[in-house]
Amino acid sequence: MKEKSFAKEQKLFAAALEEFTQKPYEEASLNTILKSAGVSKGVFYYHFADKQALYLYLLQKATKEKWAFIARQSQNSTAQAATLFEQFRLQARFGVQFARQYPLYHKLGRMLAKEAGSPIYEVAKQQLQPGGEQQLAQLVADALAKGELRPGYTQNFLVKLLSLLFSGFDEVFGAQENTDPGHMLANLDQYVEFMRRGLGAQ
Repeated sequence: MKEKSFAKEQKLFAAALEEFTQKPYEEASLNTILKSAGVSKGVFYYHFADKQALYLYLLQKATKEKWAFIARQSQNSTAQAATLFEQFRLQARFGVQFARQYPLYHKLGRMLAKEAGSPIYEVAKQQLQPGGEQQLAQLVADALAKGELRPGYTQNFLVKLLSLLFSGFDEVFGAQENTDPGHMLANLDQYVEFMRRGLGAQ
């Protein structure tokens, strides 16, 4: 997206979020988005190359908002996350809070997960994963240095495995169970405990 904002920018983003959270990517209509937002094709194409560019921009925006929210909650929290798995648990709980406060951003992420195996999923994964994986790699490196993880596993293996486990949470429990915050928190606690028992130092 070009840096300069435009008058109906927020209407465009709202309309796009509505469309992308209601339909799979291929079925989502750019014409419907533009009509709903009252944005001309000329204005749209001045700021975005195509539908994919708009979709990826929203995914990046949602990801940045989520991590900024988690960072703020972490600063304001009195809870202490002493180990890697306690950090995971705390961040997961803040993630649930984010999902409740920003349901469309959360749903956008879940819709992306359903695209697994498609071309747009691979493109989005390449754009969104590097920052998150680097952060996870640092957390794993610190945990290995502190002896919090089972010996015998390489850092690369642990990062790949944990990344897969995190991204697969919705797939494991399904969308229906994750609509209720209480169920989601209970599932997250068990999920993190499962990882701790399997990968944590004994």
